[in-house]
Amino acid sequence: SLKPYYYAYTASAGYNWRVGAHHLAGGYLDLMFNCSHRDMLPLKDDPMAAAKYPFYLAVCGNFDSYWNRLMLRLSIGAYLRTSSLNSWPIYERVGVYYHLTDHLYTGISLKSHAAHIDYVEFGIGANFKFKN
Repeated sequence: SLKPYYYAYTASAGYNWRVGAHHLAGGYLDLMFNCSHRDMLPLKDDPMAAAKYPFYLAVCGNFDSYWNRLMLRLSIGAYLRTSSLNSWPIYERVGVYYHLTDHLYTGISLKSHAAHIDYVEFGIGANFKFKN
């Protein structure tokens, strides 16, 4: 039988440094809301138990490579706060993004735990450049 699919919503904020003409490296925070908690946690009939830890907080490092408007992002992260559903505290993410403008991009990424893909992420993001 097929396993049910669940949604998760992630917001990220971070900072990148240029490490070459076509490469960036940086770090960011991930805040994820996992919608599977209402069905997956023990005592799912108790609304307080189901909502106990739906938010996951993680710190993540990334390396980005650019080819014109196309970007490849490789990331590795570690959860600072998670639920009892997640037994592996480290995750990997690989994504391909396309820059619609100099500041706005969209793309798709795969998030895995212990080399098992758990999430397919569709995203939209914005780059902000700060002047010294």
